[in-house]
Amino acid sequence: MQQDEMIIEIAIERLKSFPGSPFKVADDEPMSRLTDSIRTFGILTPLIVRPIPEGCYQIISGHRRKYAAGKLGYRKLPVIIRVMKDDQALVAMVDSNLQREKIRVSEKAFAYRMKYDVIKREGKHPKDYFYGEKYRGMKTIEFMGKEQKDSPKQVQRMLNVTRLIPELLKKLDEGRLGFTPAAELALLCKAEQYLLNDAMEYTQTAPTLSQAIRIRHISAREDLTMEHLEKILNENNKKVLKRVVFADSTIYRYFPPEESPQEIKEKILQMLKDRDSQKTSRAEGQKAGRAEGSGSVRKKPGQANGKEDAAYV
Repeated sequence: MQQDEMIIEIAIERLKSFPGSPFKVADDEPMSRLTDSIRTFGILTPLIVRPIPEGCYQIISGHRRKYAAGKLGYRKLPVIIRVMKDDQALVAMVDSNLQREKIRVSEKAFAYRMKYDVIKREGKHPKDYFYGEKYRGMKTIEFMGKEQKDSPKQVQRMLNVTRLIPELLKKLDEGRLGFTPAAELALLCKAEQYLLNDAMEYTQTAPTLSQAIRIRHISAREDLTMEHLEKILNENNKKVLKRVVFADSTIYRYFPPEESPQEIKEKILQMLKDRDSQKTSRAEGQKAGRAEGSGSVRKKPGQANGKEDAAYV
């Protein structure tokens, strides 16, 4: 908080979200903890806002606090008002939200992209416009990484990730696609990415970094096909997935029409289990029979055809 700034309260309906913000407000566990904290202690950190037309204020920092407070019935929120130009406000919004304890990979990636695009606008704002002279002479990805304690290569990967299609971004956020492979695969064209997503769904696996590089190499020299992708992705499976598909008409004629697909599935699985149990029972019976046969009384020396030798009479 700067010396000439004051904390005032503003009606919650006059506080507007930052347009295009990559940071999402969700009803998740962290939000639940924040709501409990505000319920107990109130809003300890005021929101940062800037004035915009029509007597409203744009939130730079504090979207989640506003959401939680609104759920608790707050009508006014404590804020600090700062006058900022558009680009200054965008960079401030990104920097403040990047300090959050947990953010999605996609959120961080698009935040980096927004900040990078602002700073790279040639002839409008030099780098020291935002950060002072300490970063003058550095490449944009270098001082962005320095600010967030990321390597320039990591910053570049983040920028690449913003080129992923939504389906692959979702897999990345959910941990079903690794970050480094994702940054490599983001360089594929959109059509190839959709093809890759279909292949991942079919094989139920994700490419490693080395596989992602191979996929990119194939794309560079020839048309990338589903056959290419499945062959590479199936390397991750100990056994290639085998799929058996029946037409509805083939299966349904063996079951009453009122039974649902789930009931039919359960019956088929039960029949398979029963078959395995019967095979196990038969095998155990045969084993027991062999054991019984091998356990008959051994003949005494000289014994033949069920009659004892005269020497033993």
